[in-house]
Amino acid sequence: MLAKTRKEPTPTNSKVYPGGEEITALLDEFNKEKTKEAIVAKDADRLDQIILQREYLQDKPYDFKLWHENYTKNLKTESAKSLAEKIATRNPLQWVYNFAGIKPKEE
Repeated sequence: MLAKTRKEPTPTNSKVYPGGEEITALLDEFNKEKTKEAIVAKDADRLDQIILQREYLQDKPYDFKLWHENYTKNLKTESAKSLAEKIATRNPLQWVYNFAGIKPKEE
């Protein structure tokens, strides 16, 4: 005989946990970018990934350029597009140099 297993929450059975329906609705709004808030939140999420990739691919400028050009096409707000452009041209460790008062070597 098979033992009963507990259903994991999914969009179709989100009633398993209190607040599950609300969370599912918010995630749906976020993913479909239905509201201004969702658009801004999605852009912030994308900017986070752009910052991470700028740091991870610091020594691979060609790879970053290809990735960045493709990824920034999904940004919706002008402020996010402007930030993405600035992120692409800045040294990701510049804030450390500024904080420590040292001048980084020229690239």
